Amino acid sequence: MKKLYKKKGIDNPREWFDERIKDRLENPERSLATMYGGGIAIASLTFILVGFYHILKIIFFPSFEDSFGYVLAVTGILAYLIDNLLVTQQDQGVKYIKEFNNIKDKKWRLKWAIITVLTFPFSIWFMITSSTDGMIGKFLMNLHHTESANSILYRPNENSKTIDDLIIKR
Repeated sequence: MKKLYKKKGIDNPREWFDERIKDRLENPERSLATMYGGGIAIASLTFILVGFYHILKIIFFPSFEDSFGYVLAVTGILAYLIDNLLVTQQDQGVKYIKEFNNIKDKKWRLKWAIITVLTFPFSIWFMITSSTDGMIGKFLMNLHHTESANSILYRPNENSKTIDDLIIKR
């Protein structure tokens, strides 16, 4: 096996392999962590934008019903454009990763690693709670004294008769 590496000009295969792994995992421009981080950042931003959309929709158009697929598609495209303009175009992500890797203060690194990890579940929580079925959405709907169209369709009003009123009593 060492002969194959020697033919390629590699003197120490273990060192060469470690360097390749380091390039794949720690390179701020094209590593797997950078790609995953970019995807998670765009997804988190999408969920936060959906949450703000829910809040604005409930405040200004409380009876409007829409398709969640369209909302998710539009906010996903908007999140991608925001990420592309603010991070990718100016290489801010690469600068931040290089700066983060050079800082030796372990408490600071741990604090920002925890904040980064918790951003994704927080964004999902915010999106769910701001919907019409979530806590924030229900609170805002109570401020307007409105209900979503789905709850109006399936709830009888004051003038409708219940099943007991419809049964003919002899």
